[in-house]
Amino acid sequence: MGELLGALPPPKAWDSLADLIEARLADKESLRLNEIGLRLLAHTLVADLDSQKGDVAELEKRSKEAGANERYVFHSVFEQLAQAIAATSDDPGIVFNMLERKLLQASRDDWGEKSSISVPNLVALAGAERAAGFLRRALTTEKVTLRFYQEHETAKLARRLCLELIEELGAPQWGLISTLDSVELYEAIEERFAKKKPKAETAAVDLPGLPGNLLNEVGGGHVDYNHRQAQVAYMYGLVANGRSQDAVKVARDLGPYGNLYLDQDLIGVMQRAGYAGELNDFLHDLLTTDPTLPYWDKYARIAAIAEDTDRMLGLARKAADDAKLTADQEAMVYSMLITALLAADETEAGIKELRKLAALERDAVNPDADDMGALGGAGIRIAEIGTLLERREWIDEGIKLALENCEKYRKAGPEEFNQYGRDVGIVRLVELLTANARAAEAEALLIEDLKSAVQTAGDGQSSSYGTDPLQSRLIELTASYASQDRFADVLTFLDAAAWWGVDDLAKLMATGSGDSMLVGFPGRSDELGASIRMSLVAARALEDSGEKTEALRIVNAAVDANPADDDCYAALLRLMEPGPLEARLNELFSRDQFEERPLIWKARSLLDRNRLQEAEETARQAISIDPSDGD
Repeated sequence: MGELLGALPPPKAWDSLADLIEARLADKESLRLNEIGLRLLAHTLVADLDSQKGDVAELEKRSKEAGANERYVFHSVFEQLAQAIAATSDDPGIVFNMLERKLLQASRDDWGEKSSISVPNLVALAGAERAAGFLRRALTTEKVTLRFYQEHETAKLARRLCLELIEELGAPQWGLISTLDSVELYEAIEERFAKKKPKAETAAVDLPGLPGNLLNEVGGGHVDYNHRQAQVAYMYGLVANGRSQDAVKVARDLGPYGNLYLDQDLIGVMQRAGYAGELNDFLHDLLTTDPTLPYWDKYARIAAIAEDTDRMLGLARKAADDAKLTADQEAMVYSMLITALLAADETEAGIKELRKLAALERDAVNPDADDMGALGGAGIRIAEIGTLLERREWIDEGIKLALENCEKYRKAGPEEFNQYGRDVGIVRLVELLTANARAAEAEALLIEDLKSAVQTAGDGQSSSYGTDPLQSRLIELTASYASQDRFADVLTFLDAAAWWGVDDLAKLMATGSGDSMLVGFPGRSDELGASIRMSLVAARALEDSGEKTEALRIVNAAVDANPADDDCYAALLRLMEPGPLEARLNELFSRDQFEERPLIWKARSLLDRNRLQEAEETARQAISIDPSDGD
């Protein structure tokens, strides 16, 4: 599907595309499933709702003739169609119809699994009374759990109804426990489902209409939010309600699972609500009880906000001196002590401890002892702190320590080390060397690393996390050349290196090869895929050699693949004349009118040509789409 959508022309061509698809399929007596799908896509693009319903009816007819295995395929198709129709509709009838179907489907499943239903803001769509009617049925249906991706009136209503119907709930609604005021609900659910309750029979309901009653007949469960996620919200809710000791018990029960994604959101909510002091006391009590729990980074931040870093440091030093800790626990707590010292602005003491950690890394079997998990991580941190504080002696010392660690890696062989930690460490070290005018050392490091990877590949070894190690290292090396404006060397590597694994740059872009690597492109640390960054480097090298037409082809492909990336647009502005550029930016905006980036760069182009009034109007249009975009 991604390739199909990527091949779509701009919207102005969709009518013609739909006509071509209709003509292609017109003479066929019977369509295959994928051909019906193609026709459905065409009718959707041109908003031909009657024909769209006819396509779905044809799918439903096929489903009734299908075998058992095929029926599951049709079920998945219908479910996705229902969700898509509901997501793009402001018709309450369509949305409630889809939700009722999912509810009925879940009630008829006999796989013993829970079904999770994602619920939109029904109160805003149809009013509280109708929303409450559906929520009551859903909450009392066995095996059904509700999921809300945003906090809105319907989520609040669901929590109130859940408490009201606690003895009638069909399943534990852990997905509703996501706010600080969910303590009572959590405890009620916990108590309710500590008891056993016999299964209740659910009456069958016939729901006519789109997308077909197959949804009522074929099951398909979804995994509910983890109970532990609800425990995290409950834990912080207890703190906010003055029950810190109870929260400590919950945190100890969570163990290493307390560091979940909801954690940061709730901590932010607590800080803004004025609970920083309570949170600070809770984290101190918790880590006094068990210093191995994963809350030290949070404690360091909150202690600084609460102006209580002395107590935090005292606890950190005590934990680091604990002789009862295992080697792994000692490494974790020791790293935590360094974080605590730096958070308390005791930089000299932090550097002293980082030196000890660097020695441990150099002498230990596993070099990933520091909190960043990177090869040479302690030395790199010393150098980065030196960069921030403009301490040249720390920069040089940290780089020296990190290089020693990398040398150990080469001598020992890569099979002994965590591959991801190696990649992160090498890239961070290369960035440091390049930033400190030591590009020759960076190049030497990358070349030695590439040689090692070639040898490893010859021995039949591969990366442990699914990337092509040779290709990734070539990308790193060409990025290093680009950072030095050595574009002739970039082209030489692109043309002559034997280990790319593909024969054309377009294939590198299409597969996203190397994209899980943290490649150190000059001045960039964002999440754009390494293959696209490599494409921009290639385009810049071609531009430098005078091949601007070829460079523009590559940049246009990069913009199509990443319409929200500024570097792609900057390259467009550099390569295109004003007239074609404006037309291209208008075309990009017409594809997705919720993406403001083409407008931002159109305003930039207009400003560069001193068309100030038009530039301001265009910039204001971009702001109206997304006022939060700081770029």
